[in-house]
Amino acid sequence: MRKRWLCLSVIAAANVAAAGTVKLAPGPFEMVDRIGPMALSGEPHKYQDPRLGQSYQYYGGGLSLTIYVFNAGFPAIPDGGDSIPTCQAFEAAKQDLQHAGYSDVTFKSEQLARLDETADFPLMREAVFEYVREGHATVSYVWITGAANQFVKLRFSVDPKLRDELLDARRAILAAVGEAIKPHLAPVDPKAKEETTHIVIDSSGNTQEKGLSLTYLMSIAARVDKNPGIAPLCGGQLVPDFTGEVQAFENVLQVAKESDATKFSKRLDEIASAGFLEEFVWTYRHRDEWGATLPDGLELEKFDGWRKKRLKRFKVPAFGYVEVNHPRPMTLEPVTP
Repeated sequence: MRKRWLCLSVIAAANVAAAGTVKLAPGPFEMVDRIGPMALSGEPHKYQDPRLGQSYQYYGGGLSLTIYVFNAGFPAIPDGGDSIPTCQAFEAAKQDLQHAGYSDVTFKSEQLARLDETADFPLMREAVFEYVREGHATVSYVWITGAANQFVKLRFSVDPKLRDELLDARRAILAAVGEAIKPHLAPVDPKAKEETTHIVIDSSGNTQEKGLSLTYLMSIAARVDKNPGIAPLCGGQLVPDFTGEVQAFENVLQVAKESDATKFSKRLDEIASAGFLEEFVWTYRHRDEWGATLPDGLELEKFDGWRKKRLKRFKVPAFGYVEVNHPRPMTLEPVTP
């Protein structure tokens, strides 16, 4: 079976000029028109909405590959698969497949896939599904990456009976895409370091409370730096977990004790001294993501009675928020030996 993919492997590695190609508009990419036993079929499909770009269909040997090139309306799309826009497009593609009307849809795995099996760039986000379509079992790959300010998305589907060809087919397709986009990638600056979090302090409130805001936000940012798994899936505003929120207010209290107390810090100290810091966080700082199940040990009834007497007209200052500027880390495909 591997002979079916030998031709493409040679073409992709040597970039043979005589190989037939097709331009993947609206991008500048030149893609081979044959991939193993699959050949480009029909004319490109141009979508009415220009944000959806065009798609290209390959068929052959019981295999199906669709390539989509589009920008989804994003003004700027970074190269590679590990960016916020590409993560968002990838999650949308996964949702589209899961709600496409197939039966028995099962999500199998996902990772950052290497286009060049020995290099760390460029990468594609990859998800693998199995489902039943019109009575036929199907294995389907979803891939997406960014290049030349476009998304390049692929759907590759195959009958499970051809599983022994999957790894060779997968590698041949990724190698062909890598050759197509490689000439259009911006140079990578090895010294460039992207800031992973950004602190946004609320502009309202007095100067003293803003100092506490910085302490609170730095605590939240430090927690996500140590625990990347709590970051938003595709970046964006961070919603602290309950434990992180409690720790942040403990740090606020510590800093307040070492500096001039503010109106809010005095009240917070009263709350903590009464043993109600966690109850305060759950009541005044509750996030929908925490759910409705109380953490062990919380005494909300006692706190409600206490705060009705001691916290009249009490308000928590607006602190601001922490913005995560990168998708949550994803497993990187190992280098092929």
